[in-house]
Amino acid sequence: MSSAGFILAINFLVGGVFALIFGLIAAYDKAYRSARWFAFAYGMGMVNMSFEFALHYFPEYSRFLVVGIFTTFLISLLSGIVGLYRRFNVEPPYYLLVGVFAISVVINNYIYDLPRSDLLRQLLYQGPYMVAQGLAAFAVFRYGRQRLEMALGVMLTLSGLNYLAKPFVSAMVGGPGLRPQDYVDTAYALYSQTIGAFLAVSLGVMFVMVYVYDMLADIRAESETDRLSGLLNRRGFEARVEQLRQSAVMPATLVMCDLDHFKQINDEFGHVVGDHVIEVFSTQLRLLAPETAVVGRMGGEEFAVLLPMVNVIAGRLFAENVRASFANMPIRDLPRLRRVTASFGVAEMEHGEPYASMLQRADKALYDAKADGRNRVSVAAPLPAFDRRRTGQSDRRARA
Repeated sequence: MSSAGFILAINFLVGGVFALIFGLIAAYDKAYRSARWFAFAYGMGMVNMSFEFALHYFPEYSRFLVVGIFTTFLISLLSGIVGLYRRFNVEPPYYLLVGVFAISVVINNYIYDLPRSDLLRQLLYQGPYMVAQGLAAFAVFRYGRQRLEMALGVMLTLSGLNYLAKPFVSAMVGGPGLRPQDYVDTAYALYSQTIGAFLAVSLGVMFVMVYVYDMLADIRAESETDRLSGLLNRRGFEARVEQLRQSAVMPATLVMCDLDHFKQINDEFGHVVGDHVIEVFSTQLRLLAPETAVVGRMGGEEFAVLLPMVNVIAGRLFAENVRASFANMPIRDLPRLRRVTASFGVAEMEHGEPYASMLQRADKALYDAKADGRNRVSVAAPLPAFDRRRTGQSDRRARA
């Protein structure tokens, strides 16, 4: 077996390994079904390698096998594009992809009888591969957000440039052989298959890394999300607050919320109704909070909303809006005239104030709202001057 033939065998095994990996990713969860397209793409790569091998041993089927080599590899690349669009939850441009495929097959059939070393023939042969990788890179750069996705876009661009360079490399190293079955024994085949193996492995690893990143992000989100309300749990809420604090987002206002007489609702109507009340209140918070807000369920019937770049006046207006809308909202499975209310405590973050201090002041304001009769909004008093100086010094020591 020649060196190029040996690398062909490696590429066949690489295709099988990645087809299996992407198949397992797609089977792991329906959220990753787009990986099926990458499994199919690498599977078609295996078919492509099989045709490459067969071409050397069955010269009487040269035309069929050459067309098969071209079409299977092009289908592999186009399937990867569909997988990328599916992963970004964007409808793939099927008409464009089918058009590229159809035109490419016609051109490939037209150039079949041209001399294999002809530069124009090789450019027309490699052109569809370059276009496919360009479309894939375009999808990544347009819809991708992560650094890893940008690196994938760069790799896809380099892959496209490789197909553009192949005809010129072929001319430098002696061409792809006079007959199709001579290809596997040429120096050009060794170059082409070596670079192909590198790109197949590199792109496969990067695609897998993108899915692993998605999985880790989903696991983290699940660990920081309250299942009943769909809001952040205490852990997730405090993590987001700390991120905002470190980015020095000022001003910021914390609104603490607590459902009034919630235990009485559970005792009187059951926990199923109580859970529904929590769901309704959570939905109101999500609907009325600005997009930049951090909304969480701190436990039981207690909720918190952090409003970045919002002062205490606007924070109070937000709390009043939630209070009034929820107090007038009929709740399913409760008596027609029975309403559920909530109390609110509002505190604006002082300069350099730790989250724990702001939370304590908002909790104190919430307690005051409860003590004043519930279904109220109470605003926390600002930090005394002495405490403000102390928090500022603590913050400077922490930065030091």
